[in-house]
Amino acid sequence: MNYEKVMDERQRHVHEHFSSSNYLGDPHRVQKLMDWITFWRRNPSRFVQYYFGITLHLYQHIILFLMDIFPSICLVAARSAAKSFIIAIYACKEAILRPGAKIVVASATKGQAKLIVSEKIQKEILPRSPLLQAEIERIRDNQNEIEVFFHNGSSIIVVPANDNARGHRATVMIYEEFRMILKNIIDTVLSPFLYVRQVPCILKYEEYSSLIEEPKEVYISSAWYKNHWMWDQMKIIVKDMLKKDSAILIGMDYSISLKHAIKPRAFLIKERNKLDSVAWAIEYENQMIAENAHAYFTYEMLNKNRCLKRPFYPRKNEDVLMRARNLYAIPRQQGEIRIISCDIATEGGDSNDNSISLVFVLCQKVWNTRLLM
Repeated sequence: MNYEKVMDERQRHVHEHFSSSNYLGDPHRVQKLMDWITFWRRNPSRFVQYYFGITLHLYQHIILFLMDIFPSICLVAARSAAKSFIIAIYACKEAILRPGAKIVVASATKGQAKLIVSEKIQKEILPRSPLLQAEIERIRDNQNEIEVFFHNGSSIIVVPANDNARGHRATVMIYEEFRMILKNIIDTVLSPFLYVRQVPCILKYEEYSSLIEEPKEVYISSAWYKNHWMWDQMKIIVKDMLKKDSAILIGMDYSISLKHAIKPRAFLIKERNKLDSVAWAIEYENQMIAENAHAYFTYEMLNKNRCLKRPFYPRKNEDVLMRARNLYAIPRQQGEIRIISCDIATEGGDSNDNSISLVFVLCQKVWNTRLLM
């Protein structure tokens, strides 16, 4: 390669800033270093295979390549599609190839987000990657903080998706199982974490301003109902993908895990027989479930009414014995008819009582329904 043509004036003289005994004091080594950095950044999946020693499936090669191109990525995948594993190797790759990168992983609960570090990085990736072990300075893992520190100044931080997470900064923001995170928390707390990676030469010299890297947002989740806010977010990403070429939406069903022997066929058949049709469609077929186009009641209407604004509860035995005041007493009106309907849960177990009692209050002018918990 003719380095004189591809290198600018500053790059040609980088070696002059180092002593002759330093590795970068040799101009040929500087040229080779630039070659390798460019090659690995343009071929992230090859970097993972060669440097981490991890063999990837074809779909994982494609996903890692796409994640490096687009600043906004949404990955909606079925169970056992290894989406958390992909996120873990992507975070480690990003931390090594981009010094000073801050990768933040947020989830509805800190324990769930912690699995990216404790299960995927520490237990699955590190044991088979001595070179990755050499890149990591230390791992802080306790009840208050979970963070992976790299020698080049990069870090992977785990935070809970709540108001207490404020104050962090991220060049890459990963929303683990984002359907379980409140939309308001993402918009007001987590998304403002994002900032441009601080590269000294880009900040110092104006002619490099075009090389500023966009901060990245990665949404990862399994499918859910269409009335959930994640469906609107997916539509926004698809619109950006088609019109602005600034985002990518990736979807995978159970066929991925079947083809690559992540889950055996017999197991999937057993799961299909065990789950109802809706659960199977969501968890394994990766479908965003919605009502029929001609349905009178929508899922949104039903979900809103699952949470009662004014519930009332039957009196307990001790309340009757202590002659405690009935907080839910409703005086009976003249001509009023009351109908009690009971759906008794016969399943064993003491953790939850799924029995449902309905009281229909029928009046001449007003009809009302209340639910007893």
